[in-house]
Amino acid sequence: MIELRDATDDDGEALLLVLGAAFAEYPPCLMERGEYPELARPRESFARQGGALWVVEDEHGVVGSCGVTPSREPDLCELKKLYLLPRARRRGVASQLVALAERFAESGGRARVHLFSDARFVDAHRRYERLGYRRLDDVRALGDVSQSIELHFEKRLG
Repeated sequence: MIELRDATDDDGEALLLVLGAAFAEYPPCLMERGEYPELARPRESFARQGGALWVVEDEHGVVGSCGVTPSREPDLCELKKLYLLPRARRRGVASQLVALAERFAESGGRARVHLFSDARFVDAHRRYERLGYRRLDDVRALGDVSQSIELHFEKRLG
């Protein structure tokens, strides 16, 4: 059984494990703990930014997450940390999480949601497109240990 709940600050270690497992599916993508200081206190970090973070659990523990934060642009929110372990995929969980983030954005008067996704995460890109996100032309290089290049996606709400 899958359960969705608000993240707590105690979820940080489990979330790092989920990210590490997701990254391991796309070599040479590496999970360097120091690149995710927000996961030391995830609930507090997202709340401080005016956002929210949700965790997905099954009977064995945390299997995923999704967060959203307001952007500097007044009508925009950013979808963040959408990761699911393989055992939680293909059950509609990602769609539920994205819908939750979009409702959060709309409740704050935001008309758009955008996200950045590692260019290697092709399956995720297909999911975003099925959910109505369109790929924009810009990309960004993170300069992280994995040398990640991220693609930019956006959806207009309403």
